[in-house]
Amino acid sequence: MSLFVDKNHRRKSPIAIAGFFATLLDLCIYGVLYALLAEPLYRHLTLSSAAATNAVHTLIIALVGTAIGSLLFLLRDKRVALFGFVGLAVVLVMFYSIAAWMLDADQRATMVQPDHPVWCGAGLIGNAVAWPVYLRLRKTHPLPVQKTLQEEMRGRRPGPG
Repeated sequence: MSLFVDKNHRRKSPIAIAGFFATLLDLCIYGVLYALLAEPLYRHLTLSSAAATNAVHTLIIALVGTAIGSLLFLLRDKRVALFGFVGLAVVLVMFYSIAAWMLDADQRATMVQPDHPVWCGAGLIGNAVAWPVYLRLRKTHPLPVQKTLQEEMRGRRPGPG
């Protein structure tokens, strides 16, 4: 078994690597949005209760981040965007699980309190939007058919020179 070719002599799909980098991109998008929008939202949009204010701020940041992350659906392989959002949820679950396991109870509450709603909102809203969009796009944009290496080589034209 080769690292790049499967048993049917087809190139292995780099979807796992693309999904990993889409996850990192989604993490960066939500992190930058949180850093840029948290203060202006707090100054200009304050509701009667702190919980309602946090919920609205979380919803705004998560919706903007999801809209930006959904631009990955413009790629040829629509799974990249979906795997980015799924990977975001997996990374967040891993992060909070490790934090719950390693920290004391008082440190755990202090660590997750400031940005916990934003990250949970990002994971939930991102996946709630990505799955229906992917399933709808899957009907009109089927997965690319994998060719064998010989078929790929026959389909290429020689370059100049």
